[in-house]
Amino acid sequence: MNLSSVNIRARVEAGIDGLETSHPKLKSSQSRELASLAREAGILATGGSDFHGEHRGPVRIGSVRIAVEVANRIEQMAERRAAIRGAVKESRAGGEKP
Repeated sequence: MNLSSVNIRARVEAGIDGLETSHPKLKSSQSRELASLAREAGILATGGSDFHGEHRGPVRIGSVRIAVEVANRIEQMAERRAAIRGAVKESRAGGEKP
């Protein structure tokens, strides 16, 4: 993926909610730059160990951590989206005629 700030800003404008800023393959300077872009854009700065099984190398589950606050924000966003989806379904169901 192209990690240029222009590319990331285009994705922010398209509506992404977060940006993976911590990853085993990122240099610390890249992580800092991505975190800065996420802060500036007001989106989540997320991360993960990207573990896909033993066959993919030495990266271990939990080797990259995110703050509890980030996990809480992700959960809140998911709850808001679920509520919105429910309201949309409800309004569509109410407008349908048998």
